[in-house]
Amino acid sequence: MIPLFDINDIDNLDSSKLEIKCEFCGNIFISTKKQIKKVLSNKPYNLVLLKYCSIDCRNKSSNKSVIVKCKNCDIDFIKNKHRLCENNFCSQSCSASYHNKNKTTGIRRSKLEIYLENNLKQIYTNLEIIFNNKKVIGSELDIYIPTLKIAFELNGIHHYKSIYGDEKLNKIENNDNNKIYECLQKNI
Repeated sequence: MIPLFDINDIDNLDSSKLEIKCEFCGNIFISTKKQIKKVLSNKPYNLVLLKYCSIDCRNKSSNKSVIVKCKNCDIDFIKNKHRLCENNFCSQSCSASYHNKNKTTGIRRSKLEIYLENNLKQIYTNLEIIFNNKKVIGSELDIYIPTLKIAFELNGIHHYKSIYGDEKLNKIENNDNNKIYECLQKNI
């Protein structure tokens, strides 16, 4: 409570309504002399009642959020302190991208992709071949040969049939169509 009057002289004040400054936003609000005396008589519990001009200010003052950097895209975002961890991400997408790029176990590539990468590198030693890269079109291309301006996508059954549900199939199809569009835009 930030009183705008002499708290020691509260009994001698003429007004029954007194001004107090909000400890969060700094706005001035009015309280009765009776309510202020009640708060002062029982400080530990009631003092919070006159610290803030509104419930909104009280809630904001107890906000336990901090600004952190996303481990993947390096953007600043707000996160609750109790949810902080070693790696903080601004979205599920950033979390997935980071973990896919930095995983040490498990794979998301088919045996065919791995086989083709190993063999194409051996057969075409003088040809630059880029595998599983997102930089060219902003989405992953399985195989990309820059000098030939050609890309290959190796799609499993889940790209064509509703293995994981219709909603997932629609997302996959939209992603595939976006890849085709981006490739066409770059003459790939």
